[in-house]
Amino acid sequence: MRNMPKKKSNRIAVRHSIARIIVIALFITLPFVGFALGRSYQTMLYGNTDFSVLPFSHSMEINHFPNWTTYTSLAGKFTLQYPPEWSRNQMQFDPQTWNGDMFGVEIKGKDSYIDIYWGQGFGGGCNSWEKITVGNKKVDTCHFLENNGSEKWTQISQIYNGVDYEMEAGLTHTNPQDRQTIFNILSTFQFSN
Repeated sequence: MRNMPKKKSNRIAVRHSIARIIVIALFITLPFVGFALGRSYQTMLYGNTDFSVLPFSHSMEINHFPNWTTYTSLAGKFTLQYPPEWSRNQMQFDPQTWNGDMFGVEIKGKDSYIDIYWGQGFGGGCNSWEKITVGNKKVDTCHFLENNGSEKWTQISQIYNGVDYEMEAGLTHTNPQDRQTIFNILSTFQFSN
């Protein structure tokens, strides 16, 4: 093998060093650029809002239905409205199973329901996410549509003042009017102090 002149080998070494620096700089900066582009896209879609921090609704304009029943949970620190023909029941949970950290209320119509839980440790896996509006906020929910026409929205979740909240809503049949009623009820949800 021939010996290369010293000037040429120095130029090759400098080129390799510059190439390594460029590769390392790209490796370090690309995740940040991707994050910034993702945030920019989120802002473009939903406005300048950090959805991970804001509650479903708190002291902001929400839907209001004058003829509906207003329910305020002093223990859960939230308010929501539902049609007068719907019923409301407190849920009972075994304190030994849940360490006294699980509470809930069920709002129920003829063929539909909304369950609201609060306490600690909710969540789970999902294969079919969609966005719905709760209060005045778009949130992710796990959506199930069964062959018999029933629908369910689960894992409608939020942490507020250190407490986990999770909602589940469902229909036993396909009825656009009942579906809209569920979304209208969810749109009235508001945290209270």
